[in-house]
Amino acid sequence: NGYFLAGWYGQRTETTDAAGNKTYTYADPWNFESDLLAVDASGTYTSSEPVLTLYAAWIPMFEIEFYTLGTGELLDTLTFDPTASSELRMPAWNTKTGAIEMNSFPERKGYTFAGAYYDAAGKQGVDTTLVVHPGEVDYTTGTAKNTTMKLYVDWMEGEWYHIYNVDQFLKNASVGASYVVHADLDFADKTWPTSMMYGNYSGTIQGNGHTFKNITIEQTNNSKVNAGLFGNLTETASVTDMTFENVSFTIKAGTRVSGANFGLLAGTVSDQATLKGITIQTAR
Repeated sequence: NGYFLAGWYGQRTETTDAAGNKTYTYADPWNFESDLLAVDASGTYTSSEPVLTLYAAWIPMFEIEFYTLGTGELLDTLTFDPTASSELRMPAWNTKTGAIEMNSFPERKGYTFAGAYYDAAGKQGVDTTLVVHPGEVDYTTGTAKNTTMKLYVDWMEGEWYHIYNVDQFLKNASVGASYVVHADLDFADKTWPTSMMYGNYSGTIQGNGHTFKNITIEQTNNSKVNAGLFGNLTETASVTDMTFENVSFTIKAGTRVSGANFGLLAGTVSDQATLKGITIQTAR
């Protein structure tokens, strides 16, 4: 466990350092397809010595250590057999689900992956889809070098999604989540998320000039005294560069709604909330 087999060798050299640690190098790799064991002509062997001694060269698995950029906190260590592959696929946004696929990168609760770097200072960014481990195996000597690689991961605070259609938004609707919108969304025959309608929204919506249209809201719960597209926009909420078109809001909660705050956009909006480039149009 924790090692991979580099091969079998006819010779092994042992070296001991000042601390008493032993290391090994190997020579004369045995090729099971072409190398043959020769015996005497009679086909018998009577010596007490072994006919052949082979040494298994076991090399520690390669590792990638993941650290948080800035703090240097060790997040996780990925151990793998380089004989299978020395490539690691970078996290990527899944256009079908709207969520980010971390592949073999670690997750961090309350944060979303933003980028990776080869250095702790964040100067050498990973700008490829694959990370190639720099470790090398010398099969002639049964040894390896650069077996441990370090990656420094940058994070965005919060749970982020990239939204391309209505179903993605509805599936991932949460008062604490954040969204980057990539298309106009039509909510006709869809139900606006109740969690948004009554909840305290604290995330970010980057509208990128897109439109959410044909949204129908019905206030039917007497116990919910704040309602709108969002129940409340908290101090950390940010909604920018988007249009809400053909929005209707009907109050059906009866008479016990004293002290309520209803609004087409939100029941209440914190002074610290960020609203920029927002257009709201009622139902025609």
